Amino acid sequence: IDVSGLSAADAEVALSAQAVRFGDFALGATDIVARLEGGRLATEVRRLSAFEGVLSGEVVVNGRSGLSVGGDLAATGMQLQPMLAALADYDRLLGPLEARVKFLGAGSSVDAIMKSLSGEGRVDIGQGELQGFDIAGMLRNLDTGYRGPGAKTIFRAITGSYTIAGGVLTNEDLNFDAPLVPATGIDKRREEVEQKAREAVQGEIGKRLGVEAVEGEKAEDTLKRGIEEKATDALKGLLGGKKQN
Repeated sequence: IDVSGLSAADAEVALSAQAVRFGDFALGATDIVARLEGGRLATEVRRLSAFEGVLSGEVVVNGRSGLSVGGDLAATGMQLQPMLAALADYDRLLGPLEARVKFLGAGSSVDAIMKSLSGEGRVDIGQGELQGFDIAGMLRNLDTGYRGPGAKTIFRAITGSYTIAGGVLTNEDLNFDAPLVPATGIDKRREEVEQKAREAVQGEIGKRLGVEAVEGEKAEDTLKRGIEEKATDALKGLLGGKKQN
């Protein structure tokens, strides 16, 4: 990557618009200021409206001695389904997103920059749905083949923080909060549902989620772990890292 052109001039450029369109991709109200000085380009994103929310922060490309790229960005109130559909060709995860990422990378090629990336961030998804898996319906009906109308798993929240080191994103506190097996009905019914859940984890549901029960682990925890991994896979493409846990 040749960034010698950044040293050719000093400049300041501001963009303010009610809407911006790039082909089929549209943004809402936009306010961006870019400052180029001595081979360093700092772009301040004061407001970038997209997917019903707002992105703000700063991205810096520094070519003064080699090449480094860094940023500090925050997303507020963005809707995941249209975002993931547009950026990652995935439309099964729905919910409002609050996110923050700080990153820094250096190198003379895209590969070198990606392998050097370091940083940290957090993702908070409010009440939403994971479409394609109706775990609660399967358990309520004691039928691993259950396909209810609009098959989906409703969750209260998905939250987690992460670190980035050597280009690898690591998460250790992902929490998936969902009423997978509602605690209602008489004890006998609840015991029956729990037993069916244990069998389901070893059977079709476990296979579909790609998880295996760990000895001593509750069936509900195994199911939640599988769904957490599905949700994380959807987010991983946006963050550009690899899940380690």
